[in-house]
Amino acid sequence: MSWVLGSSLLLLFLLLCISAFFSGSETAVMAVNRYRLQYRARSEADHQAKRLYRLLLKPQQLLGMVLIGNTFMNMLIASLSTSLTIEYVGESYVIIQTMLLTLLVLVFAEVMPKTIAAHFADTVSYKLSWTLNALLWILYPLVWLVNLVTDNLLRLVGLRLESPLAAKLSRDELRGLIHSKRLRPRKDNEDDFQHMLVGVMDLDSMTVNDVMVPRQEIQGVDIKDSWDNIIHTFVETSSMHVVVFEGHVN
Repeated sequence: MSWVLGSSLLLLFLLLCISAFFSGSETAVMAVNRYRLQYRARSEADHQAKRLYRLLLKPQQLLGMVLIGNTFMNMLIASLSTSLTIEYVGESYVIIQTMLLTLLVLVFAEVMPKTIAAHFADTVSYKLSWTLNALLWILYPLVWLVNLVTDNLLRLVGLRLESPLAAKLSRDELRGLIHSKRLRPRKDNEDDFQHMLVGVMDLDSMTVNDVMVPRQEIQGVDIKDSWDNIIHTFVETSSMHVVVFEGHVN
C-alpha cells in the first residue's frame, strides 16, 4: 500500500512539473523579443530561431497545443489528488485538499514558472523550440480540431487574429524602444546616439527654421583678414563648421 501511495505522489509531482513546463512555455513564447527573433531567423546557422519563428507564424496552433497540455495536466492532478484523498484520508477532507491543491498549482505550476519565463523569455523560448515543435506535431489532430472550433466562434463575433510577428511598431512605440535599455548602446555617447535616432523620426515634421542658423550666430573667417585673426578664430571657435567668406556673408 505504501508503494502505491509513493508511486502516486511521485506521479502527482511529475504532472505538476509538466504543468509548470506548459505554463512557462506559454509565457516565454509570447514574451520573446520578436524583432530580435526576426533578425536571428535570417541566419542560416540559427536553427532554434528559425524553428521558433515558424511556430510563431501560427500562434493559434502553438497556444492551442500549450493550453491543451496545461489543461489536461491540471485535470489529471485534480483527479489524482482527489482520488488519493478519498482513499487514504476520507471524503470529508476533499474541500481541504481542493484548497491546498489550488494553492500548490497556483504557486508552483502557474506563478513561479511564468515569472521565470517572463524574465528569461528569449533564453527559455529558444531552448524549448524543439520540444514545442515536437509536441505540436504529436498533438496536431487535437490542436487542429480545437482551433477549428475557436476560429469559427471568433469569426462569428467579427474577430480576426494575426501573428504577433506581423505587428508593426507605431512611432511612439519605436520611440519607446529607442529609449529602452535593450537598445541602448553602452557607450559614453549613448545620449547623442538616442537623440540622433529620435531626430530621424521627426524629419517629416521639421521646417527650414528648425535647421537654419541665424546670421549673427554664424562663425566664419574672412579670407581677406589677417593671418593672425584667422588663426585666432579657428582656435577660439567651438563650432565644428566654420564658414569661409570674402568681404561679408551673403
